[in-house]
Amino acid sequence: MSTPLRLLIIEDSEDDALLLIRELAKNGYDPDCERVDTPEGMQSALAAGAWDVVVSDYVMPRFSGLAALRMLKESDRITDPHIFIRITCENGRSVLYVRDNCGGIPDEVLPKIFDPYFTTRGPDRGTGIGLYMSKVIIEQNMAGHLTACNVDGGAEFRIEV
Repeated sequence: MSTPLRLLIIEDSEDDALLLIRELAKNGYDPDCERVDTPEGMQSALAAGAWDVVVSDYVMPRFSGLAALRMLKESDRITDPHIFIRITCENGRSVLYVRDNCGGIPDEVLPKIFDPYFTTRGPDRGTGIGLYMSKVIIEQNMAGHLTACNVDGGAEFRIEV
């Protein structure tokens, strides 16, 4: 039996939205979806009812993921944290951005997050090796770069390969 899911998709590509819907259906969800690609369309969708999940493309010709997040916050309908994922091509290289809106990484911690064995958790909750290994794999084995910074009330990780 499929799990019902009310899904608002903020996406300019109908094909990308259909891919998301198909994957959700394959994984046990019964998505009831609406796709919008403008601020006006989103405003109308928010006014029409509650959504279980809102997924947004990061960059679109007439709208953006950050503008969508601002609209969600202003609507007082959705207060949950969000993760934004953007994939792009820059200077002939693939770049993945993963951003959240959860307050960012403390300034005194940020320079250390890729250090081996650095952790802000207790010894029983992790080794502090995950981000270090990710950076080693991306930079030494894939000739890429992995960085992190604080932006717009959250943290952003950037992977370039």
